Order: sequence, then structure tokens, then C-alpha cells
Amino acid sequence: MATPEALSLSQPLTDFATAYQNGALIAPLVSPDITVTVLSGTFEKRLRRTGKSGQFSDVISADGTANEVSYDRDTDTFALVPRALKAYVTGLESNGSIVTALSPEEEKVNVLMSEIMLAHEMRVAAVITATGSYASGYHFAAGANSRPAAATKWSDWTNGDPIGDVKYMLRKLPSRANGTRRIAWCSDAVFDALCEHPAVLAKMGMDKGSATKEHILSIFRGLDDIVVSDLEKDTANEGATASFSRVWDATKFGIVSVPAGQPSTSSMMFAGTFRHSDGLKVRRWREEGRGYGGSEGVQVEHLALAAGSKIVQNDAGIMLTSVL
Repeated sequence: MATPEALSLSQPLTDFATAYQNGALIAPLVSPDITVTVLSGTFEKRLRRTGKSGQFSDVISADGTANEVSYDRDTDTFALVPRALKAYVTGLESNGSIVTALSPEEEKVNVLMSEIMLAHEMRVAAVITATGSYASGYHFAAGANSRPAAATKWSDWTNGDPIGDVKYMLRKLPSRANGTRRIAWCSDAVFDALCEHPAVLAKMGMDKGSATKEHILSIFRGLDDIVVSDLEKDTANEGATASFSRVWDATKFGIVSVPAGQPSTSSMMFAGTFRHSDGLKVRRWREEGRGYGGSEGVQVEHLALAAGSKIVQNDAGIMLTSVL
């Protein structure tokens, strides 16, 4: 068993882990990173009414002074927890008996990063899809605030009104602050229902087939992007037969406000992922008594939120339920 003193930082493997990419992940887009230098603290956040009073005269007074602008601000707290996963390179792997495209150590780091990022995606999805994350009146059933005026699924091609639903969502969101983007999120099943709905096809002058992402964005003014997830997770207990389900709820559709650039206290954003500026670290060690020929241990560690994502402004996002 390795002692803490035996663990050594591997900069090459740290660089490899930091460069990890997975295009199936949408959590970084809907809950962007907020870099901090402390493990816990208080942060200021923008309110919907910030900068919207229009009541301050900008005419300089006779004595040459300007009016001071005041605005409401709120605060909240964050706390990071240490996270890590480890794996072992066996003697058979390290002596070349098992051939892989990556080095044995890189292969293990790749597996660890896949697990770490999937777990993070699942935590963020749990926060973003929870009705309790949204302000009152910012989550409701599809159809409730559009033409049907009652809960009506998009899979109901006669009565469902996805265009009316999404337009209502965009109107209800706060007007955009400078540098704010609106991103819609959904599962692949929900996206297919939207793209294949007769009302959407008619809007595009199509009588069959399926609309594209570009078609959808052209219909909805004020929607900057839509990210679709087909990522799955195995919900079975270890040793049991695998049972897969979507990471992102297959019955919901949401829109969140995110900063176009680096988040700040003046940014309008629904949710953020606080991460420590230390970033990822990969450590390695040797265990002679583990397996044939001994083993090399590798561990990927980082500091991040326990819940994965933090709701910053609960009225800067909106969600439809019972879409399918």
C-alpha cells in the first residue's frame, strides 16, 4: 500500500489528463467553470433587476457632480471537496505483453478521466434537471403556457405546440445582459420529437423528414445554441446485468443563460461549476507486492463542488417537464 510520501506528481500525465476531451459532454456548456483560488468562500451574484432601473439621471449637476448608481446584489457561498480515482498498471501491461495505442499509464488515466467526467456530468444533470433548481413559475409542463393551455406532450403531433412552448420560455427569461448567451439543452429523444413535429416542419416549409439544429435556431429568435445529449449511464449494481438510461432526463427541455466569456460577478448565469485553480493533478507510485511483477499506481485528483453545479441565478433558466 502506497503511503502519501510515496506519491509523486507526474507532470506529463497531468498534462495528458488536462487535455482530455469528450464531445458527448454538455455539462461544461450549461454549467460553465468558475475558477477560484480558495476551498470555500462567498461570491456576489447578479440579480435580474441589476442595471434595469433606468431611473438614474446622467446629467451632471450644477456643482459638477454625477449621480451615483446603486443596485441590489446578493451573495451565496461555495465549498469544494477533494475528489480522486486511481487505477493500477500491472506488470504484464508495463512490460509490453498488452499492446495499446497509448502508453499503459496514459490508458489508465484515460479511463479515470472518462469516469471522473461522466460522474461530473451526472451530478450537473441532476442539478439542472431538478425542478427545485428553478424559480417559481420557471418550470412547467409542455403545453401549459402555449396554445393547448394544458399539459400536452410534443409527441402529440396534433395538439402539441413545441414552437409556442419554446417561444414562451424565451419571453419569460430575463432580457440578456451584455455578453450573455442562451443555450437550450435536451436529450436526443426530446430533440428528435422537436425536429420531427409537424408544426416545426411546416415552419420550415417541409412536409416530411426532420429539421436540423440550424433550422431550430432559425425559428427561435434569441436562442443561441442547442446542445443535445445521448450520453448513457449504467444504473445496475456492480456484478448485475447492465441497465442503461440517459444521463439527461428524456422527458425535459430547458434553456439556461450562460456568460459568453469568462464568468464574473456581473455575469448573468443560471448555474456554474466552481473549480480550484490548481486544476487536475496525476500522481503515481510503485507497489511491488501487487500482482505479478508489481504494479504502478496512477491517481487523478482535483477539487470541485460536492453537487457538481451551483445555481447562481434561479430565474436565468427555465425548464419544460413532461415533454415526452
